[in-house]
Amino acid sequence: MTKPQSAIEGQSHGRKVEMGSNRSFGLVFAAVFALVALAPLWSGAE
Repeated sequence: MTKPQSAIEGQSHGRKVEMGSNRSFGLVFAAVFALVALAPLWSGAE
């Protein structure tokens, strides 16, 4: 019988996750905030 997997156990299963660069994170962050800042212009709010 196999041991049931706990929710706390690691879920790596041999896959390696590569982290994105700081530059990519900054560009995504800036794009999201630019969209939030410009949203009132598109909706016609005054």
